Amino acid sequence: MKMLNSRATNQTSKTVEHILEGAQNVLTNNGYAAFTMRLVAKKSGVSLGTLTYYFKTKNELIRSLISRLLEGYLQQFVHLLENHEEPITQVERLVYWVMKEIALEEETVRIARELWAMALHDDAIRDTLDDFYDDLTERLFNVLSQFRPDLSRNAKWELVCFLVMLSEGTVVFYGTRRERTLTVEHMIKTASRTLSNLT
Repeated sequence: MKMLNSRATNQTSKTVEHILEGAQNVLTNNGYAAFTMRLVAKKSGVSLGTLTYYFKTKNELIRSLISRLLEGYLQQFVHLLENHEEPITQVERLVYWVMKEIALEEETVRIARELWAMALHDDAIRDTLDDFYDDLTERLFNVLSQFRPDLSRNAKWELVCFLVMLSEGTVVFYGTRRERTLTVEHMIKTASRTLSNLT
């Protein structure tokens, strides 16, 4: 019986993962206007009934998708901090990651902008997105505290909030127009110098 339960749990996890991958695919490639449960079910390779068994509403599905994105960002953040480098090099790697590897990924640009658009028209999604940023900064702060106990509480908060702002600002400013007066590489160096003063 335990083996059956284990198999059922494993199957449930796989199904949920397929659904979330499908939801991310729809949001990235089709956008907010086309984000329907029916299309997500089709892209996920499940029936609409199966989809609604796991996610009763579109908002519930969006909340789970945002949570999935959060976990992915946190895992990458931990991986970067686990490289025991000099603090200045560590800051440079973090800045490069949030401004180039995360913020300028085409999928990140599309998802971020679609989620922001959804949040303008749906209070529940707006609250979910606001909660995402609260959760993201708090969890990044906790992770940073493990790896940089030498920093003051205020310095850690400044570093985390600055990194999140850099990421979101880069999506807006460089996301669809990469050529600006100052290149993103120039701004990465500027941001690294600024943040080095905090550490």
